[in-house]
Amino acid sequence: MMEELRHEQMRMERDGAVTRTKQPVAPEESGWSSWSWRDAVPAPMAAFIASASASLATQPIDVIKTRLQVHGGVGSTVGSTVRRLIAERGYAGLMSGWYSRILVVSPQATIMMSAVEALKRYSAK
Repeated sequence: MMEELRHEQMRMERDGAVTRTKQPVAPEESGWSSWSWRDAVPAPMAAFIASASASLATQPIDVIKTRLQVHGGVGSTVGSTVRRLIAERGYAGLMSGWYSRILVVSPQATIMMSAVEALKRYSAK
C-alpha cells in the first residue's frame, strides 16, 4: 500500500500536479545573521539630522502661521505679523519653540526610518 502511494506521489510530482512546499529558512539565510550595529546607525542618524534641519528651516514659517491663526484678524497680513513679532520679541522670536519641535519631530523620523530600513533589509533577503 505504501509503495503504491509513493509511486503515485512520484508520478504526480513528475507530471507537475504536486509542488513541494518551501522549507523554513534558517536564520543565517534570512539576512538577520549578517546584521550589525554598524549597518543600523547611518539611517537613524541621517533621519535625525534631516528632520532636525528641516524643523529649523521651517520654524519661522510655522511661527508666523501660528501667530496668524491665533492673533490674526481681519486685515492681518504676513508682513504685518512678521513686523509685529520682530517688534515684540526680536528676530529670535521667529525661532521660538524650536527646541520642543526638534524633540518631537526628530525621534519620530528616527523611529520611522529605522523601521523602514529594517523592513527593507529583511524583505530583500
